[in-house]
Amino acid sequence: MKPRRDFGSGTIRKRKDGRVEGRISRPYLPPLIVYGKTEREVKEKLLRLQRAPLSSSQPTNISLGEWLDHWLEDAKSELKHNTYVYYADAVRKHLKPYAGHFKLADLKVADIKQLLSDLRRDGVGGRARQRAYQALYRALNVAFKDERIPRNVCVLVERPRHQAKAKAVLTNEQIRVFREPVARSSHHALFILALDSGMRQGELLALRWEDVNFSNRTVQVRASLTRGEAGKLVIQSPKTMASVRIIRLPKATCDVLWEHRKRALRTNLGSSPWVFATSVGTPINKDNLNHRHFRPLLRRAGLPPIPFHALRHTHATQLAINGVSPKAIQTRLGHASSRMTLDVYTHAQPEMEEQAIAALDKMIANCGQNCGQSRRKRSDSRA
Repeated sequence: MKPRRDFGSGTIRKRKDGRVEGRISRPYLPPLIVYGKTEREVKEKLLRLQRAPLSSSQPTNISLGEWLDHWLEDAKSELKHNTYVYYADAVRKHLKPYAGHFKLADLKVADIKQLLSDLRRDGVGGRARQRAYQALYRALNVAFKDERIPRNVCVLVERPRHQAKAKAVLTNEQIRVFREPVARSSHHALFILALDSGMRQGELLALRWEDVNFSNRTVQVRASLTRGEAGKLVIQSPKTMASVRIIRLPKATCDVLWEHRKRALRTNLGSSPWVFATSVGTPINKDNLNHRHFRPLLRRAGLPPIPFHALRHTHATQLAINGVSPKAIQTRLGHASSRMTLDVYTHAQPEMEEQAIAALDKMIANCGQNCGQSRRKRSDSRA
């Protein structure tokens, strides 16, 4: 029989997402929860909580800067590397220099508003201010749940606005121009699949042959290639749960992919699990792909220097222009939020407006023609 744990000593369990969760129950209070990659890591975190409990009787001695460091350290094991870097930069560049001196327990709504105002005054862009707000919101939420503070004051402060720049997309003529030099590129299949599937670059470079179903003409997205610590390439789960999806391909795209597969089987790449691999069978470094192949290809074609991600925007815009529903586009692109998909329709609006006007012109012309015929018939009957 397992020995009974003392009340408050904590429990540990393995979550479905692979992380390990530790939980300390408290009478009449929400539990304290920590996460980690291993059971040992979680045990250490629980032990720290037991030795130095985060209670409402102790918050006055800690500054916001100290809490942000504590929060980042604890969050590091549960956040993806890129997300961690995203928050750490916001803390280092904007939160600690401007507001790190405030006492955590004394933080007021006016302090947050002043922080955002100071950042704007000093020329910090809207996107960077959003990142700072998001990092602070999450850090204070943890402090609130751990009873360090009575409330998360960020809830009462409006999130900074950011006027996003128009996303780069290729026109119909530019798409035609792009496809011509791509056909002669060593990365023909990669660029065509990017344009015809709307997959993110990391998803394309993490694609395995076992994810490709030639019979059903589908690819399954279930991983993404990104940079980990020290710049090392790592394969990780996709951006969100919505990003895990199956994408149907046009026949012509599937044919290009099949030719790519046959070429790989004729070379030493036949044993590589990666659909798009280097000459030694390893995943392709996206920086090398962009600098050595994608950008030179754009220059040769006389196209603007768009980012690789613009192929995804181009795919989405073409779907919108051709009448595909927002929900279908959201599912195909793996958008977690419908707002992101509706942004596609905003960018496609001018061409969609042109199509609408053309349809109206045609409808009015047909109506005029039919009305003219009706008048002639009535005149003939009177005669």
